[in-house]
Amino acid sequence: CASGALLQTKNINIMTFGEFEYTCLDILKGVPIFEVKGVIWRDAKNILHTNPPRPLCTSQELDQMPFVTSIYNSFLKLKSYRQTSFRYPFVDTLSARGCPNRCTYCLWIKAFQNGSSYRMRSVENVISELRFIKNDMPEVKQIHLQDDTIPEKRAQDLSRAIIKENLNI
Repeated sequence: CASGALLQTKNINIMTFGEFEYTCLDILKGVPIFEVKGVIWRDAKNILHTNPPRPLCTSQELDQMPFVTSIYNSFLKLKSYRQTSFRYPFVDTLSARGCPNRCTYCLWIKAFQNGSSYRMRSVENVISELRFIKNDMPEVKQIHLQDDTIPEKRAQDLSRAIIKENLNI
């Protein structure tokens, strides 16, 4: 738990929890820390505070985020990262977050999502990122689309769009 980590060190004064992109953006914009959703923070008296959680990103918000691969392209040396089961070099990306199912036994649904909350980037947005990878990262030999619970219709829609765009990736 994040508050436990903050209790163990004096070198860290703030941590995020949940989906963090817009939480970090609020911090960078200078929103007063007590107003930022999704943080645990230490005040000047060494007291820890847990702010309310930030709602999960909507599908529309996911589409508005920069492509993770453009961040990789700008700041990472792809050839420094290997995964034995992937062609080298590779990149990871997501087309959705969460899960469309409500399995009662699933740890991930209970621990991270507070129930089923499947949110998808638009097919057009995903295709734009795949096109970016093909055109701007030609050294990439494999794309790992990390959608563990992708529904059949979603997989079909993405596959049809890839074929229609003739991406050959």
